[in-house]
Amino acid sequence: MSKLHVLTVVSLLLLMVAVGCSSSDQDAIDKAVSATLAAAQPPTAVVASTSTREPVATDTPAPEPTATLAPTATPEPTKTPQPTVAPTATEVPPSLSITSFRCYT
Repeated sequence: MSKLHVLTVVSLLLLMVAVGCSSSDQDAIDKAVSATLAAAQPPTAVVASTSTREPVATDTPAPEPTATLAPTATPEPTKTPQPTVAPTATEVPPSLSITSFRCYT
């Protein structure tokens, strides 16, 4: 098979997988999956209450601001002049000239 045929077949297969995986009834799929997962998991013990500790203030010193140096100006790069080359005239064969072009209507 040529490369174009292989590329076409691969593209069509990817398209079919993408269309098959995107369902318009995603809600029904989610319900079925969640019911299956809930049935497969063992029951867990429920903790009645949990206590959270209050945050405690610490004596952490605030960092002192540091002096920053002003940015130095960067010099502008100088442009290197490009040498100008005068165009040379080349002769166009009559078969390629614009005057030999014919438009048929």
